[in-house]
Amino acid sequence: MQDKGSEKSLPELLMIDDDESILEVLTDMLGEIFAITALSDPTKIAELSLQQKKFDAILTDINMPQMTIHEVIKQCNEFFPKTAIVLMSGQSLEEVEVQEALKAGAVAVLSKPFVDIEQVAVTIKSYILN
Repeated sequence: MQDKGSEKSLPELLMIDDDESILEVLTDMLGEIFAITALSDPTKIAELSLQQKKFDAILTDINMPQMTIHEVIKQCNEFFPKTAIVLMSGQSLEEVEVQEALKAGAVAVLSKPFVDIEQVAVTIKSYILN
């Protein structure tokens, strides 16, 4: 029998994507590696901070109708400072767009669909550890 006090807790991951089916698939795929909070509306980021939620990393889609990615990054940085923000996109991005997102505070940009979910987890974890 394991002592719950000795169990290591999973890293907290906030996932933001307006496509709920993507959130469901990612939760199924990453749920054993991370404690996941899924958010389909990025305008609710502030509400999570009021709940005093803390995250080790944020994985967010780039293209959502409710907010631009720059607004999402700004809110994430405001409400969850020093939290690694990893972007994901199903569309090809121009190098300029990638560089702008990185300057705004993102640490990495991943392309959807994910071919290797383990690599996604490794990428996210590498920014948690740094």
